Amino acid sequence: MYGKISYFEDSRFDTSRSEYIQAITSLPLVKRETQRLLIKHLENLFSDSSDECIVKFWEECREAYIHKDPSLDGELGLPAEMLIKAFDGFGVRYPNEQAYLKANRAGNEFQGKYYCAFYDSESNYTIFYRNHDLLDTEIAKYFASIELD
Repeated sequence: MYGKISYFEDSRFDTSRSEYIQAITSLPLVKRETQRLLIKHLENLFSDSSDECIVKFWEECREAYIHKDPSLDGELGLPAEMLIKAFDGFGVRYPNEQAYLKANRAGNEFQGKYYCAFYDSESNYTIFYRNHDLLDTEIAKYFASIELD
């Protein structure tokens, strides 16, 4: 289930990709347009990956050996500072892997948010994790509420 949008695998719901994106952008912690843009992008990255995490740069790196991977600011056309501020509304950032692992061992790495991430100072990458359980619950609530209308 990691790395895939598990909601699509739930046979109780029949949704299109656009309906799923509408649900994601309507979540309680997603309030601003920049947040909507970023969470849609993260969901696309996770849906296209079979990995447990996504590894990205916030902004383009200057080192020549790193240019093979596009950065979030380059992919979305917004400054990294704006994207980081948007992420902080629905995700938790850790300054390093040790801080993330400490929270993970305590079972509270997401702190009630949809994503968490930590910065790897050796590679300059940020590693993103998706809170599958919370997102699946929130999306199911969204679809249940519109089915009742």
